[in-house]
Amino acid sequence: MLRARTRRLLAFVGVGYVTACLVIGFWPSPVDAPVDGLLERVLVYLHSVGIPDVVDYRFIERGANVLLFVPLGALVAAQLSRRHWWIALVVCIALSGFIELGQALLLPRRFASGSDILTNSVGAAIGVGITMLLRRHSGRLDRSPDIGGQ
Repeated sequence: MLRARTRRLLAFVGVGYVTACLVIGFWPSPVDAPVDGLLERVLVYLHSVGIPDVVDYRFIERGANVLLFVPLGALVAAQLSRRHWWIALVVCIALSGFIELGQALLLPRRFASGSDILTNSVGAAIGVGITMLLRRHSGRLDRSPDIGGQ
């Protein structure tokens, strides 16, 4: 289990991260609009040097959605006991759904998408999984005998 001080720090970081996700999610225009032309030029170049055409705007956007929710899943899972890991996944999926619903209802220049919820959920699951693996590994380290000591 995490020390209380570490837990508080992670909670503080988590609140900041959720706030950042909400700002990104509820930004009135697509957040990638300022780099849209640059991204297109980069993709054209990558394709010209042999990167497959499957690496396109949708691929980049979906990858960004996954990556955005990896830290969130990890931070939420870090606040919960090992057996309640699934709550972190539910919280992250609910946040993603809330953002997409808000975009659909309140932001005419944004595009709500079920695939965004799916990719965000994959990212959250990866983050939760990383946290669970780190906990398992650190638990083994805590139980291992001290080598070269005593």
